[in-house]
Amino acid sequence: YFNDNMTNDVDAGYDARKMMNEKINIFTNAPSGEDIDFGVLALPTDYNALTIPVQMDVVEAGRHTITFSIDNINANSTYLKDKESGEMINLNRVSEVKVDLEAGLTDDRFELIIKSNSNIFTVASEQESTSLKGTIFNINADMVINLEEACQGDVTIYNLAGQTVYNETIAGEKNKTFNTNLPNGYYIVKVQNTQGENLTEKVFIK
Repeated sequence: YFNDNMTNDVDAGYDARKMMNEKINIFTNAPSGEDIDFGVLALPTDYNALTIPVQMDVVEAGRHTITFSIDNINANSTYLKDKESGEMINLNRVSEVKVDLEAGLTDDRFELIIKSNSNIFTVASEQESTSLKGTIFNINADMVINLEEACQGDVTIYNLAGQTVYNETIAGEKNKTFNTNLPNGYYIVKVQNTQGENLTEKVFIK
């Protein structure tokens, strides 16, 4: 949950350790990297984007169904990232996710990515009306592109003077994450497929 007075670190009296059960456990660590297993994690409301590691510990290997409730998250987009498959699951559209897990602890596969509603992060008015649907945002110095359908084409990043400062190829992918190594600031990010359809957003790189 979110509170104006919270931090990305441990907040005594607000964060709570996970009470483990015998069959399946889902828990997290603080975004700051503090190595404590939390069942309840309080987070600040003033953020651009958050990446929260999600750990899962199961007794039996197999396919497990996990239900997410994001009703109390005041965010534009919330994703579950599977680093093993590269999939970004939009939790604003689905509440149940099926995952195949080995018995024991899975501690470095899943992340919860929460994109702020704040217009300092992306400016909705800058998004072009186009047939390519998806979202573009920056988190932890990485550019994240999440499209509804696989795309063959290019990503081009422009500075506010209209100069091309970065180019990346998309080879039949729906989700792509890459580091631009660009200085902090606002940029125009354009995804265009081979049919000329495009998606453009103004993004703040931090």
